[in-house]
Amino acid sequence: MERGGAQPRNVEYYLQRMVGYSKNTIRILPQSKPTYNAGDTVIFRLPTNSILDLHTMNMKFSCQLSNVGTAAAQVSVPRFTQSFIRRFDITMGGMQTGLGALHDYGACYHLMAVNKIPTHRTKMDLRATDHAGYLTAVSDPTVQTIGNGANSSWIPLTISSWRGLAGGSFMRFLDTNLCPDIEIRIQLAPTTILPSSNASYFKYLLQNLSLSMESISFGDGSYRAMVDVRMSTGNPLVIPFYNWSGFEGNTTTQNVNQQFTIGTESLNGIIGTLRPQNYDSQVTATIGGFDSDGNGNRYVPQLGNDPTVGDKAATTGSGLLYSASTAPAGGAIVPYPTNSFVGWYHTFLSGEQPTNNTGGFGGQGTWTANYQFNIDSKLYPQFQADVHDAWHLMRNLFDANALSLTYGSSVQSLDQFAQQYFGFALGLDHHADDGGKDHLISGLNTTGSLIPITFSVNMTQDSLGWWGKLRTMCGGGFRPTIFCNMTSTLMIFRDRTISVVN
Repeated sequence: MERGGAQPRNVEYYLQRMVGYSKNTIRILPQSKPTYNAGDTVIFRLPTNSILDLHTMNMKFSCQLSNVGTAAAQVSVPRFTQSFIRRFDITMGGMQTGLGALHDYGACYHLMAVNKIPTHRTKMDLRATDHAGYLTAVSDPTVQTIGNGANSSWIPLTISSWRGLAGGSFMRFLDTNLCPDIEIRIQLAPTTILPSSNASYFKYLLQNLSLSMESISFGDGSYRAMVDVRMSTGNPLVIPFYNWSGFEGNTTTQNVNQQFTIGTESLNGIIGTLRPQNYDSQVTATIGGFDSDGNGNRYVPQLGNDPTVGDKAATTGSGLLYSASTAPAGGAIVPYPTNSFVGWYHTFLSGEQPTNNTGGFGGQGTWTANYQFNIDSKLYPQFQADVHDAWHLMRNLFDANALSLTYGSSVQSLDQFAQQYFGFALGLDHHADDGGKDHLISGLNTTGSLIPITFSVNMTQDSLGWWGKLRTMCGGGFRPTIFCNMTSTLMIFRDRTISVVN
């Protein structure tokens, strides 16, 4: 896709020459109130008559965790601060400009981050991936024990990487003088995003929210004159950007055929996964773990611990311990051991049985799963893929080899990918040899019609009853979830009206 319309080349020209150029950092406060709870919507209104650098946009805030239960319990903030966002919208004159169809922004971000996929192709989100958005250089959120009726201290957090138009995929500078009033609207995620030993016990409160970014200006008026000439032609300013949508279903069977439709100028990629049916419920089984010796206790290792040492290691403070009475239905059958403190909300499953078989299975099972997309009656890939294939297809989605990315520091084994970080990906575009900034060939064009797509998962029963135990632990079934990456176009007209073409 051509980038010439993304921002006037004159902007780059004037930046290089520094003619009348100045830069400063602005801070924007929310429109409504000083503190926010789960489910609330935070609204920031961008200043008018400004040229904003989207690559410098940061949201900082402080978080307090509260135990409203009847006993002390353990809890942490999510590994990625983007998980606090359920929905993210940028509106111009009240019109959505993308991401309105993405039902769970934080989950989409989380799945990409653990697989080391760039947030967008011009900026690798190493900061959020490496230290979870913390202001301190910790590698994982700290687990706290909070007594009933007590609160944690205020935890400083930041979000510095964004999806959609705010990500600045093709356009770095946004001239708000050309657009109707712009608002950023953030709906906060439910309390079940908090990894905890009892999800019904905890809530969170956010305060001191602010948005900051750099603003540039040209003092001699030449930039405004150039833009006026450009807009006087009657042709709109065309700004392409990477957009996302999401679909979620519900199934209680071992064969999944999740159908949805989509229409877009360029469908770049699709990711399918299976989330537990009860991922957003307030259930006790909110943390993955395993029972290595079959005694009913579950050990959840922390980052850097060896998950083979056994659940008794938890008594020395190196992990979290749950008794058989608080274990999920299905007893010791729990997800593959994690390498960090992760919540049930952000567990992405393949439906396949672990090959290392820890956790009281009593033998090596044969439960397997295969995956395929059907797009307008054409199969992708041409074969039924297994988990190992999915490992490589996820890597190919955003041309990870060309970007010289490691597969993902969070994924340390094929089993862990299958039981915690699974995504079955399909890439439909091709990238230029410029670090992934541009399309060499755009994705699938369905403009003018909605095409049907089916995400299929076929699982084969085994003699150990793995399916029944997994289904019970997941609340009775799965929620097949699909995230779609597209290229959308924002068109800005002379009279400050806009149009968005997906």
